[in-house]
Amino acid sequence: MKSISPQDIRLGEHILTQLYGHACGEVGSILLNRGRLPFANLLRMSCLTGNSIRAALIVLIQQNCVLHSDTSLLTSQTGDSNPSSGGPEYFEAVPEEILTRVRFGQYINLAYQQFGIESKLIVACLLDNGKLRVGQLVTMVCEQYHSQRQQLDESEDELRHSPLK
Repeated sequence: MKSISPQDIRLGEHILTQLYGHACGEVGSILLNRGRLPFANLLRMSCLTGNSIRAALIVLIQQNCVLHSDTSLLTSQTGDSNPSSGGPEYFEAVPEEILTRVRFGQYINLAYQQFGIESKLIVACLLDNGKLRVGQLVTMVCEQYHSQRQQLDESEDELRHSPLK
């Protein structure tokens, strides 16, 4: 892993807290400062409950901010018949992915300028929600498109009926 400056760590902590809340910010902060850790160490280093840490990890993994590695598969391939005796699950922050979130607005604007409103909605939806299935993406983008279209139509009606013609 490439070393990361203390300023980048603080910026990453701030980004995670602002975008995903206190729990994700705290878990991300621990992983950014300490590197790859198993769940037990995260639990020990944090003041959060186990369920809060799990929920934060789910969000951060969904958003590609944290990587998850399960070492139990490695031990099961070596001939150990007891799956519960496998190694711990490790979690590691991806600083580049976290810091890239500063530029999300530019990515959305670029998609809009080059390809129009539909691509802007697709990019914004993917950046907001992380990993999605195609069906989920299509549903969400269609809902956003129709709601924006309805708001635009309502504002046009208000302008037409405005006394300031």
